[in-house]
Amino acid sequence: LEIELYEGNSALFMADSFPETKVYCVDNWEGTEEYSNNLSFSQIEQNFDHNVDNYKNIIKIKCLSDKFFKHNNLIFDVIYVDGYHLGDQVYKDCSNAWKYLKKDGLLICDDFIWGDNENIKNNPCFSINQFLKDIKNLHKLERVSNSQIFIKKIK
Repeated sequence: LEIELYEGNSALFMADSFPETKVYCVDNWEGTEEYSNNLSFSQIEQNFDHNVDNYKNIIKIKCLSDKFFKHNNLIFDVIYVDGYHLGDQVYKDCSNAWKYLKKDGLLICDDFIWGDNENIKNNPCFSINQFLKDIKNLHKLERVSNSQIFIKKIK
């Protein structure tokens, strides 16, 4: 499962690397204040559609992540969160994703050290660290870099 795809490059990588698995792609293809007003998200969505057109193992789901998780009944091996970067939403995406992650599965959060908000509580790192405190003893950190954190679900 991937939350927010843009033009789908990471989904293409996963679909090519694991052709026997399904890659679920959740995005609403609408901009937020973190993007330039010059971007056309309808064009970005068209680019995504064109990029994934020949892939039978990529499933496009056009909606907000909150709505997806509200109606989801699937369990995933890997969930890649690269959605809206505002702290509260990052926390919700991580918490929701954790509920639908298999034991020994990986939760990958992109833009871990995203520092565009003056209020530190609005940055992904703060919210991801809060989430990690909430799942204490249920996870193992597999890898941390400036841009991503890999969290393995152990219980």
